[in-house]
Amino acid sequence: MLLQEFYIPVESTSIHYLKTKMCVGCSRGFEIVDLETLETQGLLDPEDGTLDFARKRENLRPMALYRIQNEFLLCYDGACVFCCCAFVFGLLKALLV
Repeated sequence: MLLQEFYIPVESTSIHYLKTKMCVGCSRGFEIVDLETLETQGLLDPEDGTLDFARKRENLRPMALYRIQNEFLLCYDGACVFCCCAFVFGLLKALLV
């Protein structure tokens, strides 16, 4: 059995396990943790202009992440974002529905 410790230096509100990675909902949004290297990266593309509504809101907390076939529904305490699997540099592009 392999045991590794890691630290995310922000308040976390949820944890979701994917096939090879872990997604942590925290004050910065959803962060992906690579379970082999323990490196973290934001799930959503910070350059995606469709997410400006979420960036401008104060205290928007990520609550849940649902995988629907090859796409994701990201749920915050005040909004939901449907993401298609158009990965750009490893980040998801958002499609608001």
